[in-house]
Amino acid sequence: MIKTALAITVLSLTVTACSTTRHCERALPYQAAEMATIVTSVDGISPPSSPSALRIPELSGEPQAYALEVAEPGDDGETRVRCLDMPPAMPAVPAAQPAAGV
Repeated sequence: MIKTALAITVLSLTVTACSTTRHCERALPYQAAEMATIVTSVDGISPPSSPSALRIPELSGEPQAYALEVAEPGDDGETRVRCLDMPPAMPAVPAAQPAAGV
């Protein structure tokens, strides 16, 4: 029983670790969605107006990128994709120097 559970755990971890492409590096199905037609009222009937109704603003300006090309550490000039859902790497902290005269 323990061997089976261990084998399933190892297999599932191996399979999930095989993905090398982040979701932000490819087009997703929702990005191809088109706007639906605007619902209009019938002649003689007007929909109630609510001050708390959800209003979707019009798009303005350029679309924002969901991934950034960042320089790979080192001098080779290579770049990699950094998804916006992942925080940037923490800067290296220098090692603490021992106090003099201790």
